[in-house]
Amino acid sequence: MATGDTIRYIFLGLVGLAVLLFGLKQWNKHKEKKTIVTELRLHVNPTASFEQFYAADAEKSLFKAMSLMHRAEDDLRIPPHVLLDLAFEKKESGNILGNADPASDYELDPRERLIRS
Repeated sequence: MATGDTIRYIFLGLVGLAVLLFGLKQWNKHKEKKTIVTELRLHVNPTASFEQFYAADAEKSLFKAMSLMHRAEDDLRIPPHVLLDLAFEKKESGNILGNADPASDYELDPRERLIRS
C-alpha cells in the first residue's frame, strides 16, 4: 500500500470519528433538554407543583424547578423564558391553542404568572 493511501485512510478515519463524536454530543444535548423539559412540566403541573398541602413539599418542588432551570441555562445555554415556554407548551403565537388572533391580549394564568415572576 502506498504512503498516500495510508495517509488518506487515516485522515478519513479521523474525520469520520470527529463527525461521530459531534453527532453524539448533539444527541446527548437533545436528550438532556428533553429530560429537563419533561421534569419541569411535572413541576409546573397544577396537581404536582407549588400547590402542595405541606409547605416542605412545595418548597422542595420549587427548588427542584429552580435547579432544573439553572442546569438548562448553564449546560445547554437555554434561557429561562424559553424553557418555561417549552414547559407550558406555548405555541409561537403566544397562546395555548395557537389559532387565536396573535394581536389579542394574552393573559397568563395566575399559576404561570407566579412561576414566571
